[in-house]
Parts: sequence; structure tokens; C-alpha cells
Amino acid sequence: MKKVISSLAIACISMTFVCYFTSCSNKIVYSKIMFGRGGGVTGKYDDYFLGKNGNVYKKDPALKTFTKIKSLSSKQTKAIFKEVDDNKLFELAFNHPYNMSSYIEIVKDSVSNRIVWGNASNPPPAAVMELFNKLMDQVFVPYRGNQFKTNKK
Repeated sequence: MKKVISSLAIACISMTFVCYFTSCSNKIVYSKIMFGRGGGVTGKYDDYFLGKNGNVYKKDPALKTFTKIKSLSSKQTKAIFKEVDDNKLFELAFNHPYNMSSYIEIVKDSVSNRIVWGNASNPPPAAVMELFNKLMDQVFVPYRGNQFKTNKK
């Protein structure tokens, strides 16, 4: 009986360590994901960020403040941050700006990694574009044709 209990204890401890050092944990390790696009003649950017609490914010360039525009579910938030982890985007070095550029900046504690692209001849990895599109889908309402009602007689 003692062997069974000690074997179970060892198995539990082993699983705890395995989950702690691998992706078993559901804990989000990043502070936030900043993203946006812009540049050109004006140098204006549309800047957003997703916090680990699921809140999405838009930057007001005039006031240099952020306004909450949306909240994502815990499941959606964890999936986005997991995508960052799975694709090792925090470690990715990619800095290829152009006249009009897009970016994703991943912040962990006081350290960040900014991924920038804009030149069509030097596109970012597919995982970056997939994440960027998912993030931008959260802040933009897609155009759905004529949204104005007409008075037909």
C-alpha cells in the first residue's frame, strides 16, 4: 500500500513539474499585445492593444491615451496569447518597415519584441499575418454592403 501511495505522489509531483515547464499552464505570461498600422506622408498610426484580461483598447493620437473599445472572452484571449507562444513570436526578430507599415509588439514584464513589416517583397512569416488579421478583426467591423436604408415607393 505504501508503494502505491508513494508512486501516486511521485506521479503527481512529476505532472506538476511537466505542466509548469510546458504548455499545460493556462496562465498568460505576456502583459499585452500591441498592434496597428500606418505611416505614409502623415506618419499617423492606428494603434491598439489587447491586455491579458481580454480588454481591447484604441489609442487616441491627440491625447496619447487609450480607450477601451471591446472585451474578449477568456477563451478568445487565451487562444490569441497561446498563438504567440506556439509560434515563438516573442523571440522572432523581424523589422522590415516601409512607407506604410504594420506591427505587432508583444510585451512581457518590461521587455518587448516589436515585429514590423510593410514591404511586399519581404513579407512576414504566415503566423504573424494570421495573428495580425485575427487582432484586426477584433477592432474593425467589416463592410457588409449598403448599410443605408432607402425609401422606395
